[in-house]
Amino acid sequence: MSKDLFQQLKQLKTDPKAGWVSFDISTKKRQELMAAIKNQGSAPLAATAHSGFVIWTFMHSVVRPLSLGFAVFALMAGGWFTTVRAASESLPGDALYGLKLVTERAQLALSSLDKRAVLHTEFAERRLHEVVAMDVQSEYFDQTLAAFRSEINLAGQDLAELKNSDDASVVAVASAIDLKVAQLASGIAGAGNISQEKAQESQQAAQAVADSAVETLVEEHESVQSDDSTLALSRSFKEQYNDLMGRQTFDLGRIAVIENALSGEDVSTAVLGESNIAKLKFAVKDATDSMGQAMSLAGAGGYRAAFDIMLAADTQLLALEAQLAQIEINITAELLAAEEAQRINVDGIEGVEGVNVEESEIENAAE
Repeated sequence: MSKDLFQQLKQLKTDPKAGWVSFDISTKKRQELMAAIKNQGSAPLAATAHSGFVIWTFMHSVVRPLSLGFAVFALMAGGWFTTVRAASESLPGDALYGLKLVTERAQLALSSLDKRAVLHTEFAERRLHEVVAMDVQSEYFDQTLAAFRSEINLAGQDLAELKNSDDASVVAVASAIDLKVAQLASGIAGAGNISQEKAQESQQAAQAVADSAVETLVEEHESVQSDDSTLALSRSFKEQYNDLMGRQTFDLGRIAVIENALSGEDVSTAVLGESNIAKLKFAVKDATDSMGQAMSLAGAGGYRAAFDIMLAADTQLLALEAQLAQIEINITAELLAAEEAQRINVDGIEGVEGVNVEESEIENAAE
């Protein structure tokens, strides 16, 4: 019973419907990376591409003007092309990671404002991939997660600057940022090695930028109802609608697993806190009760009101999902406690049997 529940809880944690499936660095890629490092020689790499976010911070604030020239030189030097490609697979702490960050800064320096805003979301995706591939005990873990949030925020700042400049590309950029950031928010939810508190902090940063992108799209649509803004808003609405409905279905599945756990002997109703199964089911279904109204408003062009309804539903679901996560933690704790008690009981019985055997042997020897 306990093993089955553990398996179900583990599957729920990594199910695609709960969010993005983690992008693990494959063994083959790591081998290719290390081979490239070996072929290029360790001394030059150590001198030119120090790893770690301390170096990244220094380069970002002091050496940034030099990064472009360095990257161009590296690309022009024949053997460095392979090195740059290998650096793209590196992780914080690897010898080539500093080069990876310098190359990113060079790309930003070469890009126009509209391209730069989207690039920040792509670099945020890289930071998230790195976080997922890292051990949570790594000295670079928190720094990399903070760098993820920084890239997200920079994307939002560039979008705001683009909007104020009345650039014609603002709709396309806002749409691209909205789509990418939504994927990243799902990715955080599906990352099993990020704690609930840190995941929530990162999701809030992503949500703030996503909201600003949608607000930009709505304002541009209300100002000039172009085909581009209409298509972008329609896509964004469908994405959010499908996400909310998918989360509702998945959360009901989580409640079914919790209900199954309560039917066993090892889990008590205390794990539910002040709630109960019926109340949880009703709350999850009620969260998306206004989705029909939102769809009607969007169909009539009332996107602002439609997104407001979906934002309220999202907020309600997030609160319920945090509650479900805590219940799942409570269930896991009780199952572990039950297994430990069973193990101690078994060890105790085996110890008593061992003592009886020894006493019998002593009696036989005495006779």
